[in-house]
Amino acid sequence: MRFGLALVLWTGCFHPTTASGVPCAGNGDCPSGQTCDLATTICMTGTPTGIDAPRSTDGAIDAPPIQCALGCPASEPVCDPGSTTCRGCIADVECPSLACVEFQGRCAAETEVVYVTPTGTGDCTKLSPCGLNNAGNRVTATRSIIRLADGTYADQLRTMNGPSKPTVIVSGEDLDPAGATIATTNGASVVCDGITVLEGFTVTAATGDGIRPSNNLTAFRMFIHDTNQAGIDVVGGTVHLYDSTIARAKLRGIYMNNGGTLDLQRSQIFNSSAGGIFANNALVTITSSVIAENGNGSTTGGIELVGALPGSHLAFVTLANNAAVSSKVGGLESDAPVPVDSSIVSMNGIPGLCGTCDATYTMFGLVSPSGTGNFTGMPMFVGAGDYHIKPTSPARGMAAPVGNPPDDLDGEHRPLGNAPDCGADEIP
Repeated sequence: MRFGLALVLWTGCFHPTTASGVPCAGNGDCPSGQTCDLATTICMTGTPTGIDAPRSTDGAIDAPPIQCALGCPASEPVCDPGSTTCRGCIADVECPSLACVEFQGRCAAETEVVYVTPTGTGDCTKLSPCGLNNAGNRVTATRSIIRLADGTYADQLRTMNGPSKPTVIVSGEDLDPAGATIATTNGASVVCDGITVLEGFTVTAATGDGIRPSNNLTAFRMFIHDTNQAGIDVVGGTVHLYDSTIARAKLRGIYMNNGGTLDLQRSQIFNSSAGGIFANNALVTITSSVIAENGNGSTTGGIELVGALPGSHLAFVTLANNAAVSSKVGGLESDAPVPVDSSIVSMNGIPGLCGTCDATYTMFGLVSPSGTGNFTGMPMFVGAGDYHIKPTSPARGMAAPVGNPPDDLDGEHRPLGNAPDCGADEIP
């Protein structure tokens, strides 16, 4: 795939499986064959050693396809007309209830769903949808999926489910976040209390933060842009951000001042005025993602970690064109050791990486710190605002020979050559 940085919305072929990574409070919240890891409040297959995000929607099928003639199970309810095999749903129109949970690839029952439209005034049913301002109040233990019809919403969404109530899933009509847009002028656009999943819609023009979670949040295929404060202001808990973009926040793209955990995969944060990511006493892991053009030279640049917890690391990250105040490092600033592996660190000033960082198999623009496999060179990005690399890039085939993630920023398989490429993009 090839998309410009500002336009990555991840359309394409979808081959969903029963994904790990679903938030949970107990085993009853998890798909068949999975259990709830209470340490991370995430559904896992087998014995978890870490959080396994759902594969990007352009990833390979993980199990043999089921022929439609045999009957499609609830986990793969749609018969694909081209292949005559079963697959997960990718859009609401594929489900009788008009409610597909794309994160899981399943069709929700109508009784599970709170139906919302921009002009709704009804009781939140399929035949009589309500407005966004009433949606959170309609959530119950058995009715916890808020389905957003396409269109623009001026109200704030509050999922005040509380830590003892069920996971709330807020879902757009399909995988394209451009369909439904929340553009409120009443503070933060989305306020989440309790375990929440947001998927497939846009948050923009908030007078406050874009999204403010106070407990565990999973955001999948979201586009958060042009917020007056932070893109995501993490009040507490764990945040998983997959296949999403945060752009042009007037403060930081992601702000975490109260600890917590951030898991960022196949996502982009760019052009946020006060910096890409700020995290205080948090566990931060970033994989196959782009952090670019953040900071205005007066505060945080790309990433600033204060008291980063053990286990924090960056792998296959493109960290480029970020600018911090002169007393801080423009790319990654950290006062604690943070491993950086198989990444591109370029045009963030000198040095681009903190002195406490331990870089390996990473490309640097002008000055390369000591470390196995580190080297210097020009990354040869495709163009302005597009941080894919050209086929002739010296980053090609130079990443760590083992331990790479299964896919890149676009969901393309990694590696595609003899060895994986450094940075977020794998050259096809």
